[in-house]
Amino acid sequence: MTRDARPSRVSRLIALAVLVLLLMVFADATGLYDWFVQERVNHVVREAAQRSGWLGVLALAGLFTVGLLLQVPGVLFVGAAVLAYGGWAGGLIAFGSGLIAVTTSFALVRAVGGRTEAAAVRSRTMSRLLARIDRRPVWAVFLLRSIFWLSPPLNYALALSPIGLRDYVVGSAAGLALPIAGWALFFERAL
Repeated sequence: MTRDARPSRVSRLIALAVLVLLLMVFADATGLYDWFVQERVNHVVREAAQRSGWLGVLALAGLFTVGLLLQVPGVLFVGAAVLAYGGWAGGLIAFGSGLIAVTTSFALVRAVGGRTEAAAVRSRTMSRLLARIDRRPVWAVFLLRSIFWLSPPLNYALALSPIGLRDYVVGSAAGLALPIAGWALFFERAL
């Protein structure tokens, strides 16, 4: 494909914005947002765990992924995993499902929106920031995940950055471990 035949950066970002908007409008119009409440997710995950055993883990991972794409807070799914599978097992399942969810979000956003190289950005400040992220990508993702852990906007921002998929997954895994373990412990004691 020649350079002129490739979609422009602006058209890719517009396509991404339209996709996100369409997902949100669809979820709102169909009542899908109303479906993602703690009691209902807990019930579905618990039923899947009891009826399907470990296949229920796939149901949780699927719900987690769809939820993050629709901007549903990830803590909802961590609580459901702990309730259905217990503290340690639920925490590990929530960790794995969360990693699948953020990686799927990254891959989808990257496929539609592309990646931004530091040299392509006109703002000097933004260009320097992207260059720093590019020098230590795993560390950057780890720090951001440790603070914002399952934040859907963070998934989108990192997907549009120059970070590669491998660095994203490694940094996300390291950065999600402690926050998810903390929430799993909280839910185990609270529930």
